[in-house]
Amino acid sequence: RLDYELFGTGLYTVFVKIYKHQPKIEVMVRIHKESRWEPENLYVALPFTAGADSTLYTDKTGCIIRPGIDQLPGSCQDFYLIQNGVLWQSGEHSVAVMTKDAPLIALGDLRAKPVKFCDGHDKAQNKAPVYSWVMNNYWETNFRVNLGGFYEFAYTMMLLKDKTPCECFELCEAENEGIAAFYVKK
Repeated sequence: RLDYELFGTGLYTVFVKIYKHQPKIEVMVRIHKESRWEPENLYVALPFTAGADSTLYTDKTGCIIRPGIDQLPGSCQDFYLIQNGVLWQSGEHSVAVMTKDAPLIALGDLRAKPVKFCDGHDKAQNKAPVYSWVMNNYWETNFRVNLGGFYEFAYTMMLLKDKTPCECFELCEAENEGIAAFYVKK
């Protein structure tokens, strides 16, 4: 359990569960957000890499892309809606972070600026810092104006070896979905 002080919150606690016999870490971020009317965002940093030459991948609703490289020209590259998580890969080593209930990520500098559009050749954007974008009241849709209340966001990090990006994201999906079980009445 790690307790932090963060402006605009009454509570910011991170619970970390490290598995001894699996290359997996589960993180739960628990927040009590104070009520404020001023425009604000709340991000959770995902400061991971698979090495200096690692490539970032996301699974963007059914396809795997490298932000800034594989996306449609003219599309936004400041933030992405993702399906299951993000992946940093370098050679045979991969670091996957699953975002169970926070499907929006932001890349790069978090200061307000005009939206940056993709030209298909922005390798620097692919190396930019990654943030899980958990709260926002700038936009008029999909987010409440008042962000106050208790929240919990779950993340899982796995270290993978000798897997393609596609295989890694299949494991991310399985981790996020879990085991489906239901009761059948006879």
